Amino acid sequence: MTNPDDNMESEKIIDFIHHSPGISRESSIVTLEERISDEYPVHEDKKIVGDVLKSVPYILNMQSTHIWIDYVQDADVLYISYRKPQHADDSEMDDNIITHYSGENIVGITVMGAKKPL
Repeated sequence: MTNPDDNMESEKIIDFIHHSPGISRESSIVTLEERISDEYPVHEDKKIVGDVLKSVPYILNMQSTHIWIDYVQDADVLYISYRKPQHADDSEMDDNIITHYSGENIVGITVMGAKKPL
């Protein structure tokens, strides 16, 4: 089921492209439709953005201005690094979470079984 607002926004983009020199309306419609259908549905895109925005306060509370996140799907392991490379000299494990330290500073967190409820 499509959202009427999404269709109106798409039409505005297409109309803008149509009036831009050097771009045909037909080629821009195909490109826009392929891009939307190939990437993911528009409604899912908005959900992803909403989920990321909910995490912003937590990200801002972290001690680092840079954060690297890697997920290995086959192993269901999430790696969060505050430094690349981490240069950890100590680690603590609590259940399925490993906290990596360099001195007193947390430089990374590993979450094993990331899809399972914590």
